Amino acid sequence: LHRTTALSVTLLRDAREGYGVPPVLDLLAAARRGPGAGADLATLARAVTRVGHSSGSDLLVGVRTALTHLLATAPSPRGLT
Repeated sequence: LHRTTALSVTLLRDAREGYGVPPVLDLLAAARRGPGAGADLATLARAVTRVGHSSGSDLLVGVRTALTHLLATAPSPRGLT
């Protein structure tokens, strides 16, 4: 936490407590439901980019980075290779 801005520290602490920016939460919920759940991920991602001047785009990069890391390090479901 000492390597980032005060705003980022606040956002990280809030996220740890389950709070987040509504467009980001909407995007993550739709991604979790998976394909065919009726959500247009591109539309939801564009909504994230409209947060602040550049904060939304930065949030979107962070979400993508975190999901990429989680998917790369998650154990495979049984029976899938």
